Amino acid sequence: MEYRDLVNAVKDLQFIKDKATAEAAVKAVLGVLVSRLEEEVAQDFAETLPKPLDFDMLRGRQVNVTEVSVQQYRDTIAEQFELELDEAWQLVRTVLHIVRDGLSDEIIEDIQETLPSDWQRFLQS
Repeated sequence: MEYRDLVNAVKDLQFIKDKATAEAAVKAVLGVLVSRLEEEVAQDFAETLPKPLDFDMLRGRQVNVTEVSVQQYRDTIAEQFELELDEAWQLVRTVLHIVRDGLSDEIIEDIQETLPSDWQRFLQS
């Protein structure tokens, strides 16, 4: 998976205005997920992402896991990018689908084991 491919897939969504918005959306979608994971799993996940995406960029100085629900995840993305809720879902699913294709089964299992059931169901869909 290349960073430009991920950005281009997001940019191709009809409601994403330009490349800068696509890049910000990719970072936001992955940033919320990385913030929801336990640190070790988040670091392992971030290591699989293409540059310039990395743990520090996506999680920053945040020490504790956020307790955001899947619905809050969608709402946060919708609000940040002024999207309808269905557009936010489409954006999130686009990014996660592309990223998931590049993950090993072990990392996918680690991610799912550390998340509550609503997240597990969401990531499996």
